[in-house]
Amino acid sequence: MKTTIELPDDLLLEAKQAALHRRTTLRALMMSGLRRELGISASHSPHALLEIASVGEKDWQSIDADDYLNRERNAWE
Repeated sequence: MKTTIELPDDLLLEAKQAALHRRTTLRALMMSGLRRELGISASHSPHALLEIASVGEKDWQSIDADDYLNRERNAWE
């Protein structure tokens, strides 16, 4: 299901940076945080491992985290 949420810019930037450093997606990071906050284990979600496995290492090798965050920050201005 898709939804829209409003987050403070600094929180979103921090979340995107954390996802990059963990080699996962922002979606997977948010799902993990929501599950933890709600007390739902990853074992109850069959899609959790697929989310992480779908992000190949080769996809992240060419991404410079600082450059990515700077481009995102500039796009919001």
